[in-house]
Amino acid sequence: MKVETLVDRRALEIVQTPPEERTWGEIQHALQSETPVSFIEWFGTDVRDAGAGNYTALAIPYADARFFQKRLDEVVGMFRWESEVRFEGGLLMVGIGITPPKTAKVIWKWDTGQEKAEIDDGGGFGGGKGVFTGSFKRACYQWGIGRDLYDLPKPRCRCRAYKGKSGKQQFGGWVDQPSAKMAESGETGKVHASQVDDPTDHIPPNANSFYTIAYTRLKYDRETATAILQNFKDEESGEYNYDGAIKRLETELPADQRAYTAQESKGASNGS
Repeated sequence: MKVETLVDRRALEIVQTPPEERTWGEIQHALQSETPVSFIEWFGTDVRDAGAGNYTALAIPYADARFFQKRLDEVVGMFRWESEVRFEGGLLMVGIGITPPKTAKVIWKWDTGQEKAEIDDGGGFGGGKGVFTGSFKRACYQWGIGRDLYDLPKPRCRCRAYKGKSGKQQFGGWVDQPSAKMAESGETGKVHASQVDDPTDHIPPNANSFYTIAYTRLKYDRETATAILQNFKDEESGEYNYDGAIKRLETELPADQRAYTAQESKGASNGS
């Protein structure tokens, strides 16, 4: 399975082992690891007139339900988690059940999205699918998935606006992307700076870079990529030499596509 929702180095190492061999502590670590920038979306609210025909809105970070489902599949295993729906006191409750390794007992955590309006997959609020989606995501928050989104800054950015039926200006899409604005203002550390696209296209020697090249550029499966990486593991320290591993992968690419190797060569020449 292609790993898409993880960038944390330890979490990436954890999911290279079969689901049934992962410890409960490892699963909890990977579930709670940071949300990749590629899955973070921004909903606009509190639209204000900035003058001269410009408007701004408060950017609220969120991820849609597909991220949470993918995270569960990648970390727990698609056959080791399940969801259920029940009604309590007129509230729709969604539960996420996870079966820990080496046991048949399912551990459940429940929550509801009906306490307040919730963002649904289409960017709207409340009702029908939105209630189920909100409840599902809140149950995932109970497991620590996506909880870091609550801690991200909420920048005010330029947006498009239109007049709603109430006569008030409504959010109509971004003019300035919130992630880009935060990068420009030095706020990238609060949105996982290691994941924000580097304008210099710098490729860091880490697990994320290694697996990105292995999976997306070379189309390797997990077993092939892991076998290559194991050749660069220090048996004494248990650490991986990602610099060497990435260079090894790039030998399989045409010379003009070896971005990491070219980057290293450029750095060496600039330093000489």
